Amino acid sequence: MPRRRDDYDERGMTEFFQGLSDVGFTIPAGGMTRGIGEAMDQTDNKDLLGGGGKTNQATKAAGANAAHLAHLLANEPYPA
Repeated sequence: MPRRRDDYDERGMTEFFQGLSDVGFTIPAGGMTRGIGEAMDQTDNKDLLGGGGKTNQATKAAGANAAHLAHLLANEPYPA
């Protein structure tokens, strides 16, 4: 069975995050949001406009959490 384009998209993000981790960045467990369709669905990510509702909601929450953490660290730096 041929691989779907979104399988390669996920692999690319996985390799990107692994590279960041290799040079010292910490990637949180929920560091990537990605919508997945039903099993064996033929829809390709490039054919979707935007994302799914739950994916968009998770991405917004992750962004808000990151901004909140950045604000906290700017005001009270993490001890070295």
